Amino acid sequence: MSQQPTAAPQPTAAPQPAAAPQAATAAVARPPSAPPPARASQPPPDGAELLYARDGEPTAETPLTYRERTFVVDAGTSPDDAEMIVRRRFAQLREELESRPKGKLVNIAVFDHRWEGRPQSPPLVVLQWKDWRGEPEVQRPAPATPSQPPAALSRPMSQPPAAPPVARAPSEPPAAFARPSEPAIPPAAPVPSVAAPAARPRTTTPAPDDRLSQAFEALQDLFFLGTPLEGADFVLNLLADLVPSEAASVCLYDINSDELRFVALRGPGADERKGEAIPLGAGLIGATANDYARPTLFEQVASEPRFDAAVDGRVGLEARTMAIVPVFHQGRLQAVVQLLNREEQAQFGKGDANVLGYVAEKLGEFLHQSRLSERPPR
Repeated sequence: MSQQPTAAPQPTAAPQPAAAPQAATAAVARPPSAPPPARASQPPPDGAELLYARDGEPTAETPLTYRERTFVVDAGTSPDDAEMIVRRRFAQLREELESRPKGKLVNIAVFDHRWEGRPQSPPLVVLQWKDWRGEPEVQRPAPATPSQPPAALSRPMSQPPAAPPVARAPSEPPAAFARPSEPAIPPAAPVPSVAAPAARPRTTTPAPDDRLSQAFEALQDLFFLGTPLEGADFVLNLLADLVPSEAASVCLYDINSDELRFVALRGPGADERKGEAIPLGAGLIGATANDYARPTLFEQVASEPRFDAAVDGRVGLEARTMAIVPVFHQGRLQAVVQLLNREEQAQFGKGDANVLGYVAEKLGEFLHQSRLSERPPR
């Protein structure tokens, strides 16, 4: 019993070793807006701190195993050292995913600074692995110029898109609607880019399995733009790559006049149509605006009873095929996107409709945000 008093001081000594985990917690403190890191209990073996993590498991709509990691290292870390870190972390993830079926996507980025909202500069190194393509791709983004905002990882990633429903024109045979096709590999999280949003020269149309992925990556830049017109132009440039057509238009909806106005156009007759307004319900463009967020494809558009060449057509262009998708956000019409005469193939297909539906969804979010920012303060 005489030993009991000597044991009493032991609890006072216990907090000293316990201070080490507290210091480690402080070392991984993040900005309030950053998502909580996964596996925060594991000490970083290479000095890289996990800033953001997202895991996605396969679903019926998105049969993809997804892993995303963003790390922060000390300022002054060389790109070579950052690449060693990113490859080491990738090797760990790859081993963890070894037993998973094919269809794995991994995105890893290493920054040399903390950030809130958007980074001050691009990451030192980014790695993307699509297991159906073999080995990972590693890039070292160049420093951004003042006019080029850091892209992609500057905000939390959204979920990869699921294929939206597609409406077919009554004149289309039912067999075309049920056309068998290989399921597209679900889209990847964006790889940080330093290029400002701009039109990209098109060489060939991306493979069907890649188009949703490319749209998902490219549309991260959409939210750096400021005005509805900039967003409309951006979308047309993107669709020129992903769903090439002879002509394309974006009409913005004016709730005050209940009209659709052509604001962004390309192809024959673009100058003649720009700025024109059509009443809601006029032609196929106006009528399709009432079909909630469903792309509609027309194989022989000139034979459609609702087709109006003065509304749906273009000067100097014979309309043969057409794809139209209304742009909604929170149940409110924002715009309509129209493509005329599919290039590189005879008709617009179900894969085209999937791309159009996803692009329209993101354009609707952007238009809603940009219009809110245009409202004068009360």
